Amino acid sequence: MDAKEFDSLLERYNTNTCSAEEQRLVDHWMNNLQSQDIDLPEHARDAIKKKIWVKIDNQVLAESSAKPGFSYWKVAAAVALLVSCSVLVYRYLPPATTGKAPVSMAEGDFFRFTNTTTEPVRVPLKDGSTVVVQPGSELRYPETFGKQREVYLSGEAFFEIARDPAHPFLVHANELTTRVLGTSFVIKAYADRKEIVVSVRTGKVSVFPKSAPGQTAPPEEIILTPNQQVVYQRQERIAQKQLVESPAVLVPAPSTSLAYTDEPVAKLFRTLETMYGVTIDFDEHAIEQCRITTELTDEGLFERMEVICHVINATYYVEDGHIRVESRGCNTN
Repeated sequence: MDAKEFDSLLERYNTNTCSAEEQRLVDHWMNNLQSQDIDLPEHARDAIKKKIWVKIDNQVLAESSAKPGFSYWKVAAAVALLVSCSVLVYRYLPPATTGKAPVSMAEGDFFRFTNTTTEPVRVPLKDGSTVVVQPGSELRYPETFGKQREVYLSGEAFFEIARDPAHPFLVHANELTTRVLGTSFVIKAYADRKEIVVSVRTGKVSVFPKSAPGQTAPPEEIILTPNQQVVYQRQERIAQKQLVESPAVLVPAPSTSLAYTDEPVAKLFRTLETMYGVTIDFDEHAIEQCRITTELTDEGLFERMEVICHVINATYYVEDGHIRVESRGCNTN
C-alpha cells in the first residue's frame, strides 16, 4: 500500500464508504495503536504531525459545515491512525540531501552521502534497498546499479537490502566486503578503529577480507546468519565469528513466558534454538536425566542460559557463533 492508497483508505473510512474488510483492517490498526513501536527521528515526527494536523483541520472545517451529523471521533481516529503509521508516511518523504554530491570514480559516477547531522539518516537506493547512515558516517553509491550492486561505507550503517538473486549486493567497508542477496544487517567500519564488525538481523550474508599483497589463495569466506556477527581485527587480519551481544528473538514463544514443570532440559534448549536461531550444542546422553521446573519471562538468551545451567550444574560458552553446553549429567537419586 503506497501513500496515496493509504490516504484513500482513510477517506473511505471517514465517509463510511469502505468495504467490510477495509473497516476491519482500520479497526485492527486502531485497536493495536498503543502497542506499535514507532522509531522515527524527532524532526521526522514533527514534520509528519504538522502535515497531518493541517490536513485534518481542513477536513473538519469542510465536513462539519456540510454534514450536521459529522462524527468528530472518526477524525480523531484518523489522526491517531496516521501518526501510528508514520513509518509508512516517512518512507515517502524526500530523502535527505545534506552532504550529497557526485564523485567521479574509475567505476563510474557515484554519489557521496555524508551524515553531518546528529541523528541517523535514511538513504533510499534505486533498487528498493535502504541504508540508515549513522552520524559522522559516509556512504558512496551509484545512481543506478549494474550486474552487481556495490556500495562503499566508512563508519556505521544499517542495511535493509531488497532481494534480487540475479544481482548480489556488496558492501565494501575498509578491509571487509559483505555480500548479500536480500537481508538486513549492521556494519561498523570506522577508519580510526582497530576492528570492523558485521552483525546480521535477518537473512544470511557472507563476509570476506580483501586479499593481502602477494596473496594468491582466495580469502576465507565467513557465513553469518541472524544473531551472528564477525569481528575483524584489522592490524592482525584475523576474523572471529561470534554471537551478537544481545541476540533478538526471531520466532516468539507461544506465550510471554517459558514455564516448565519437571520438563526435560533438552526440550528447553531446543525451544531457545528455535526462538533465537542459534545452535545450542550439548551431549544428549549426558543430560537425558536432567529435568527442570522454572519460568523464564523477559530475560535475554544469555540470562536464560545462565539460569538453566545453574539449575542442572552445567556450564556454557560461546564458540564460533553458537553455544556449547558442558554437563556431567544430573544426579536423579
